[in-house]
Parts: sequence; C-alpha cells; structure tokens
Amino acid sequence: MYFPHSEWETETPEAAGIPSQAIENLKSRAEREKMNLHGLVLLHEGRMVLEHYWNPRWEKRPEHIWSITKSVVSLLTGIAISEGLLDEDALVSSFFSEAFSGPLGESRRETFAALRVRHLLSLTSGREKDSKWIWKNAALNFFKIPLTEEPGSRFAYLNGCFTMVSAILQQVTGKKVLEYAEEKLFTPLGIERPRWKTTLGGICTGGKGLRLKTRDVARIGLLLLAGGAWDGKQIVPQDYIERATSTQWAFSEGDRHKGYGYGFWLSALPSGMYYGVGLFGHYCIVLPQYGLVCAATAHGKIHLLPYALEEEIVRYISQS
Repeated sequence: MYFPHSEWETETPEAAGIPSQAIENLKSRAEREKMNLHGLVLLHEGRMVLEHYWNPRWEKRPEHIWSITKSVVSLLTGIAISEGLLDEDALVSSFFSEAFSGPLGESRRETFAALRVRHLLSLTSGREKDSKWIWKNAALNFFKIPLTEEPGSRFAYLNGCFTMVSAILQQVTGKKVLEYAEEKLFTPLGIERPRWKTTLGGICTGGKGLRLKTRDVARIGLLLLAGGAWDGKQIVPQDYIERATSTQWAFSEGDRHKGYGYGFWLSALPSGMYYGVGLFGHYCIVLPQYGLVCAATAHGKIHLLPYALEEEIVRYISQS
C-alpha cells in the first residue's frame, strides 16, 4: 500500500480495474443528482485515481466537514486508549466529579451510573435530546438532564455525546483536542493547518466543527484502510479500528445502514463500505474489499454519493 508525503502518486483508472468512462460517469452523476460536490478524491491502495474540484479554490481551502468530526474524535479516542490514558469502558461520571457535588449529587450519580465512554462513541447514551453547549460549564450541564433509557438500549444521533468525548480527551491528555490531534494524528499523516471550533469553555466540539481539505479527508480514509497504520507506523491500534468500524448498534433490515460503530456508519450496500459522513454530503468512505477510499467535500444533497460509488465504480471492479 502506498502512503503519500508531500506529493501524491497517481494511478490510471484502468490500472485500478476501473474503466475511465466509469470515472466520468461518477462525476456526471454527481452533477445530475445535484450533490454539489466541491472536491472528490478516489484512491486505490493509496494511489490517486481521481481528484477533481468543481472550483479551483476548493482544493486548498479547509472545509467544515460537519459530522466527519465524530469519526476523527473516535480515532483520537483509540490513540488515547493505546497510550493508557483512557478506557472505552470507563464511567463517564468518573471524569466529572464536580458535577455530583451538592444536595442532588448522589441521586444524579445514580442516574448516570451505567453510562460509559463506549455509549457516547456509539450514540447509545440513553439520552433522548441533545445537551446544549452554549455555556462555559457545558460539560457539567450534560448531567443535569436525566437519561430516559438505559445506556446501550437506544440509538440517538446527538452531537453532545461526542463533545463529551472531546471533553474527556482534553482531561486525560491535558491538551486541547486540536493540539493532541496535531501531535498524534494530523502531523504524522501530513495534514496541515486544520481548524477546529471550540465551545465557550474551550472544548473542541466533538460532533462537528472540524475543518479539513478534501485531500486531508482522503488521508484519514487511507489510515482506516490500512488498519490504523501509516507508512509502517501504527497510529491507531488495529483492534480499535476494527471495533470502531464494526456494528455497535444494529439498524432494522431495509435501512440504508446496517449499523453504527464508534463514529462510523456501516452501509447496507453489498460492497461492505463504511464511512464518516457530514451534513451537506461530506464523506470519508472506505471499501476494504476493493482497496478503495473516496473522500468528498460538498454543500448539497446527503446520502447520494455511496449509491453512486457502488453503482458507477464498484460494479465494474466486481465484473473485472
């Protein structure tokens, strides 16, 4: 597998087992279906088969990748676990003892007694509504709203769960999550000048708020394809990658997704792809069976690109 440094090696579509016309069909379909893509990158075993920008300025501009931020926070959690700083089975309440002081502290602690970090990562916190992050002490306010279900018993897509993970990472590493990410993830992958929104309390928002370029998203996808390794160095433990991209919550048959891992959606499409996805159609798609990574930044319709990739690209590889 090839890993890029300052330059990125390319490969012809035919060398990757994909007809050139299929690449053109993918771009045309994106335009026809109004995906409003800004940038689109397709890698085969690390080499670039396609890179296209619908406006040249989008190549160098970091874009708000929305909920792909969750995927990045998940990877940082895996790194922290490998360093012995965190355990995904740790009780969330153990990191915020000050939230349980005062006359209501003990009853509040009982309410959150079963909530663990893995429940935040899999969006199965037991909470029905999201917590607000407009206050400086927002992490503590998370505990003021009781859980409505037992943790692990219900899926609810809440940004606050991942911002809580970000707050925990900040505690255990002693660093802002952006600083930790630059040291442990972004710099080793060659990702430069990322930007990350913070709460009033100085916590990097975990559910959204990260800005990366399209190539940066592709680098993260390649890391995932390589099982957490980058050019001979293990960045994220492989066993954590396997857990993060395996079903932690299963959806009913007929859903476009068969499950959710730790910050990643597992597609129900036959190719077995999984991905991080952000509002407006940002994607970091990994197809391990085919050695493919697809990264996209966009401001259009969501949920369309995986189907286009499956029908315009994967079917040709399957036939070859």
